Amino acid sequence: MEVGIADERVDKLISIGTPVAKYDFSFLTTCRKPILFVHGARDEFGAPEELKKLISQLASDIDVQLVVIENADHFFDGHLDELKQAIIDWIMKRTSST
Repeated sequence: MEVGIADERVDKLISIGTPVAKYDFSFLTTCRKPILFVHGARDEFGAPEELKKLISQLASDIDVQLVVIENADHFFDGHLDELKQAIIDWIMKRTSST
């Protein structure tokens, strides 16, 4: 994420299973690019509520979306189709509006 923010070739970011309980993601407050967060409701590296706190700091400045996949863990075991669909939907929405 940090590299993507700084790279001018990157115009959108996707974060899958953001480990908010393990790392400091405050650097995202400098981001001005759209971000999709896809998170498992049972992610062992950070509850969705923790991620929502971070997103609330970003939402006023950038286009940010959170998709929480019910019963999914950090690796989305058994939920990869839902993960894939969330990403496809988000990308399609943004590419059709440009």
